Amino acid sequence: MDHADALRLLAMALLGLGHAEEALATLDQIPGKRNPVVAANRGQVLAALQRWDDAAEALQRAVRLDASLADAWAELARVEAARGRPAE
Repeated sequence: MDHADALRLLAMALLGLGHAEEALATLDQIPGKRNPVVAANRGQVLAALQRWDDAAEALQRAVRLDASLADAWAELARVEAARGRPAE
């Protein structure tokens, strides 16, 4: 496990404990924007913060990078429903 993986897992643990702001700050420490799992996790955290537009952007980036991420597609559908839009 590398440093980025450890930060991502910490962020998701923080989210699970209800500390979404801290989770987001932790994810923001991960360099690069090309990891689809990090993008999906960022979308989950932003959705928990009800930052719908930012969440949708992160989740769309995740599925563009890896269309096989079923959890990202499902979260994107929930976010789009919260925004009052059908998922693209």
